[in-house]
Amino acid sequence: MSNNFTQGKSIINNSVKIVICIFLLIVLVQGVQSTEVQNYTSTNNFLSLNSDTATSDGTIYHGTISVSSYPYGASVYLDGMYEGTSPTTIYFVNWGYHTVKLTKSGYKDYSESVYVPSYMASYHSIYAKLIALPTPTPTRTPTPTITGITPASGSTAGGTSITITGSGFTRATAVKFGTTAANGVTFVGSTSITATSPAGTAGTVDVTVTTSGGTSATSAADKFTYVATPTVGIYRNGNFYLASSNIPGGGTQNVFFFGMTGDVPVAGDWNADGKTEVGIFRNGNFYLASSNIPGGGTHTVLNFGMTGDEPVAGKWSGNGAATVGIFRNGMFYLTSSNSNGGGTVNAFNFGQAGDIPVTGDWNGDGIDTVGIYRRGYFYLASSNSNGGGTVTSINFGPLGGVPVTGDWNGDGKTETGIYYNGNFYLAYSNVPGGGNTNTFFFGMTGDTPVTGKWV
Repeated sequence: MSNNFTQGKSIINNSVKIVICIFLLIVLVQGVQSTEVQNYTSTNNFLSLNSDTATSDGTIYHGTISVSSYPYGASVYLDGMYEGTSPTTIYFVNWGYHTVKLTKSGYKDYSESVYVPSYMASYHSIYAKLIALPTPTPTRTPTPTITGITPASGSTAGGTSITITGSGFTRATAVKFGTTAANGVTFVGSTSITATSPAGTAGTVDVTVTTSGGTSATSAADKFTYVATPTVGIYRNGNFYLASSNIPGGGTQNVFFFGMTGDVPVAGDWNADGKTEVGIFRNGNFYLASSNIPGGGTHTVLNFGMTGDEPVAGKWSGNGAATVGIFRNGMFYLTSSNSNGGGTVNAFNFGQAGDIPVTGDWNGDGIDTVGIYRRGYFYLASSNSNGGGTVTSINFGPLGGVPVTGDWNGDGKTETGIYYNGNFYLAYSNVPGGGNTNTFFFGMTGDTPVTGKWV
């Protein structure tokens, strides 16, 4: 009985030990599995193995990824991290899903997903044949085209502000008058440019605009005509001093004697050669030089008017040759020919006694009409008739000066000016104040001014 109890107790103890061993074994297995599961983390919805993760036997496995491409030299990224340029090999890649991306300028991006297992070392090869992006078609810059120039003429001295209209002017690089670069070029827009004419010689040139698309083709629309403009001069004690340019000092001067002290100077294109010659008025007689040289060359003498009259000259009929006239007590008497008595005379009232007469082509029609200057104001007639037709009134210049006229800017119209104490004040527009003006010294107090196209 005792022996049987002892044996039964021994069996129970052994059974308990077995149960305990099995329980400990289960706990140990679960612990290992729990440890392995805890070392997995989720990244971008994929599982990846941390760098210190080991399998149950303690071995750490990594993957190797070899990347090549055509063409080579593509930038390689692993999960967004730069790894170099192709061809390249990426070592020690942790297990899990990874994205390999290749980029190269001019080609589409390439992406490929790679899975690195955790239970073994692995090798992966990626070959990417990159697809070239289509080459963009370059936008051709159109060749500029000029459709108009305003104004289309200007002085040979330069300085005329013009507006060029057309198309294709964007990013203009040059504007030229003939072969000479323009001054003061301003890009207004793709259809408009402003520029200032350089100095030139009498005649017509093409204005061109250059852009990256080329240079505008020449046409009738781009013509600009350089006009020889009048310059000033003075008369002093029987001598003329004719300036070559409307600048301080007058540039090169032509100095010669013609007439005597007390004579009144006059100037006009007596022979229609396009050049102005001088003359003098003395006691009712005109003496008109044929050339601006000492003594005046062969000169014309005619009797017209009387002592005390004020001489004028102009192209009254527009035929190209200037004839004389006189102003007396508010009346103009304009001749039709430079001969004794003046041929057919046009007599009309305009102005009053004490006014100073002026003449010019105020509207650019080729025919000179009269005007008068009175206490700082010019009154310019539109026709050589009683009352002067439509009259333009302009205030310009210092009081006490002597009026002068000339097409100073070469626009085909005569503008006004004043000579005062050795200085000329030339208006570039017949508006109050004269618009742009040119002021310079030439001569001295007491000189009598003259103007003309001397050359």
